[in-house]
Amino acid sequence: MIKMNITRYVPGEFAVLLFGISLMLFILPGCSDDNPGTRDDQDSDLLDSSDTGDDTDTSSDSINDTELNPLPQLPEPEYIIPGTRYYVDAVSGSDENPGTSEEPFLTLDFAVTKVKGGDGLILRDGDYGNFSFGAEDAAPIAEVFDDWVTIKADEGAAPSLGNVELGIWNKNGYLLEFSESGNSDLRLRFDGITINNNFSVLGSRYVEIRNCLIKQEGAIEDLDPETDCLSLMNGQYITVLNSEITNCAVGASLMTRDLVFSGNEIHHTIHDGIKLYGGENMLIEGNAIHDLDDGLTDDDPDPTGRNRHVDGIHMHTIIHEGGYDNPRWAGGATNVVVRSNFFYHIEAMDVMINQNDWDGSWGDFVWENNIFAPSTGLMFIVGSSFERFVFRHNTVLFTPDDIWQSHFGRTMGEADMLTNPASSAYYVQVWGNPASNEFYNNIMASASNGLTQDEGIVDSNLFFTSGDDVPYKAINGSLSDYLNAGNLPGVLEAGSSVIDAGTDQYEIYETDIFGTPRDTTPDIGAVEYQ
Repeated sequence: MIKMNITRYVPGEFAVLLFGISLMLFILPGCSDDNPGTRDDQDSDLLDSSDTGDDTDTSSDSINDTELNPLPQLPEPEYIIPGTRYYVDAVSGSDENPGTSEEPFLTLDFAVTKVKGGDGLILRDGDYGNFSFGAEDAAPIAEVFDDWVTIKADEGAAPSLGNVELGIWNKNGYLLEFSESGNSDLRLRFDGITINNNFSVLGSRYVEIRNCLIKQEGAIEDLDPETDCLSLMNGQYITVLNSEITNCAVGASLMTRDLVFSGNEIHHTIHDGIKLYGGENMLIEGNAIHDLDDGLTDDDPDPTGRNRHVDGIHMHTIIHEGGYDNPRWAGGATNVVVRSNFFYHIEAMDVMINQNDWDGSWGDFVWENNIFAPSTGLMFIVGSSFERFVFRHNTVLFTPDDIWQSHFGRTMGEADMLTNPASSAYYVQVWGNPASNEFYNNIMASASNGLTQDEGIVDSNLFFTSGDDVPYKAINGSLSDYLNAGNLPGVLEAGSSVIDAGTDQYEIYETDIFGTPRDTTPDIGAVEYQ
């Protein structure tokens, strides 16, 4: 057995993916000597807190404090602001001021022109309006800052921005091909800011978003279904960490390289939680994705175009706006790890993977340690071929009484589906199982027991056929009530047959969904028994 140890997030360090017998580098911000973001770019991130003095910025309090997100907050790397701290006050500041704590600037647009690499902009209460940065005269700026600049909320403050747009990708006659891996070294960090419209990273490299609230303005039923809260397109070395994304059409649209999307909560959207259009080297870890609904059945009148297929993660190549012939699109995705996420209360499918029509296949994907509650459609659709597809240590939750109310007031879930483990609500659908597929150490419902050996690996999976077969603590009543009572989903019962029953002949990640170390003889499912 190879113990898989994919670093969660270590700025300026290498994170290593062990795929089979080969090693590949899963590059995180500032990690290669031959790219512009060298270790020196992020030396402040790597300093021990004992060396940082009063300038140390420790992890902010998590905004994911609802009981409906039971996942632990992922650890955040500390950082310092080694340069000058400038203060900005949208209520009482002035751009004639020097930007000190006593005499702050008024606007972020002005303040950002006064900083250099290593400096920080500390925002006090107020609305700072829209913020567009990283491009000039419809062209990217090759290097904006030579060290990280931090824009963060002052202690106890709640500053907000409107629409944030960083860089340029496809605008005013400029087009960035995806093969170029970004066009501008930005090195900009946002910490603890509320975004009231949309946050877009377009071609920029080295952007970090942590502890932010990202939402769209207006009533959720009035949102444009083609818009999103977060759009990461054609950039590189992007991190989104411990943030809340809500009141959106689409939660996050992703097509980028070297992405860490971890510890976030996406909820109450009218379209997909995450749209994955393509990219390379992506870690999607520790996110809770729940309560997604467009408020309409497929047959309802839809004069505004809101009726959509609402999935937790929807993965497909671009088939519009020029489609495959436009080089700005990625054309596929490879080296993607989806780990330790929790999906529940989703209108259509927890996960929908469309056929990659660009070149016929997707790349190397690993799905591990995830928990999937039943959806009102098919739960997990693998509707495409992959160069390698690994599905291991995942748990399907049996929730026979979980009739829930969506944010549109709709009653969701059907009793005859929820009480039947063979129904489509619990279905992990696999179209073929070639040699490149691996399914092992999973807890799944009998709806998926058609998974056959074929050429791929199918080993040590439990397929429960009734509530009596479920190896974890029973969820009676609604899942929301169960979570609100402080219970964790998927926790194994003492004496369960899946304890120490997993195979150790293949790669296994070192911890479970809640961070508990795996035993040398692993348990089946997303949760290791303690």
